[in-house]
Amino acid sequence: MNYMGTVFMPHPPIAVPEVGKGQEEKISDTIEGFIKGTKEIAKWNPDVIVLVSPHGNAFSDSLSVIDVETLSGSLSRFGFSKPYNKKIYKELKKPLQNKWLKEGTPHIFIGELESKQYRLDLQLDHGALVPIYYIDKELQDYKLVHITPGFISPLELYNAGKLMTEVLEELDVKYAVVASADLSHCLKDSGPYEYHPDGKKFDSKIKEHFENNEPERIFDIPAKIINNAGQCGYGSYSFALGMSNKFETEIEVFSYEGTFGVGYLNAVERNIGYAKTERQTKIDDILNKNYHKKKSNESSYVKLARKAIEEHIRNNRKPSWDILKDEFDRDFVTEVEDNKTGTFVTIEKEGKLRGCIGTTEATKDNLAKEIISNAISAAARDPRFPKVSEKELESLDIKVDVLGEIEKVETKEDLDIKRYGVVVKKGVRKGLLLPDLEGVKDVDHQINIARQKAGLLGNEKYELYRFEVKRYH
Repeated sequence: MNYMGTVFMPHPPIAVPEVGKGQEEKISDTIEGFIKGTKEIAKWNPDVIVLVSPHGNAFSDSLSVIDVETLSGSLSRFGFSKPYNKKIYKELKKPLQNKWLKEGTPHIFIGELESKQYRLDLQLDHGALVPIYYIDKELQDYKLVHITPGFISPLELYNAGKLMTEVLEELDVKYAVVASADLSHCLKDSGPYEYHPDGKKFDSKIKEHFENNEPERIFDIPAKIINNAGQCGYGSYSFALGMSNKFETEIEVFSYEGTFGVGYLNAVERNIGYAKTERQTKIDDILNKNYHKKKSNESSYVKLARKAIEEHIRNNRKPSWDILKDEFDRDFVTEVEDNKTGTFVTIEKEGKLRGCIGTTEATKDNLAKEIISNAISAAARDPRFPKVSEKELESLDIKVDVLGEIEKVETKEDLDIKRYGVVVKKGVRKGLLLPDLEGVKDVDHQINIARQKAGLLGNEKYELYRFEVKRYH
């Protein structure tokens, strides 16, 4: 057993006195937390530190690992130009790459060639440098593994961390983990982002689960809260917790502050032996419970869409409405068989769009068949996304929009982004946007998105239509 433990650290440059120039005194608890965390690391005296920072080369579809002999950087853009140079633990690359490739973990190793080819940065980012500033006061003789989680799913990151631990244990090298992570940036209007109440909810849940030594419960935090929190730490935490998956650990929270509108948490996770039950089992139980709870609360419209998606993905076939109808009550069956109209099926995963396909008018014999067809298309034929995999099914959130009559309008004053969807049309070119979508700021924004979908240039004239929907969750 060569895993020593994990230290969770924030990364505000102002915590470095040469940057803060006295302002760091306003986060004295955080500074003390840094000191306690680094003393833990020094006590472990690891040969290798796996440092997970969200501010390196972040990709939407993979995590990244820097692959050079020595990694350098400074906080010069924050006014502190002292250079830091860290040797990279190169022995890890080949066995880890083989492990991740075998298990389908999305990743990229970034060396000099990749850096030049894709114009990527090969510098220590501030998410790494702030913890290193404090670590180096207690320990200098260590090699570094620099990980950037990117924007792949938390569960993929957790699994990637599990696999890295398997490799490191086989290499027989003593190692510790540093999860560099700021929590919500939305704690105050004076902070980096606009205040959002979910920011405090997110931070309090993280802190509570750590204090109760139940880190697996961070995977029970709703995606909406995570996204609204404007945080940059959830990915780092997910990866780091994956690395301690098979160990019995105890967590101590050293400090938490939100002085500047950003949540700064310092904590340590100490390894006290092998666990009788891996944490992954607890996470699976949480996810399974949430899946069944979600299904029990879904409307019949969504139940139908989900059944169509799951049947198609698991068995590669389109289910028959004549067979499925026996699983629904008579009122719903009558309702969808007596109606013909366009529908949109939207699939989300962890709060992010995973597929959306629809029809503006009826193309099938009835509404039930319309939903089945569009549900399968959203899961398997949306050109923006790969086909939904079987392992994703339980993490999907689905909604069904049933379109009302589409009517022509003369001016944008007849629109309302909450009430009406919009269609922009010129000849055969047509762009549609559903109503009440997150991120759509106003009517002009709504129309502009629809125009882009239609492929219309800024000076082209177009016809404008609106429609209402009944949205089912």
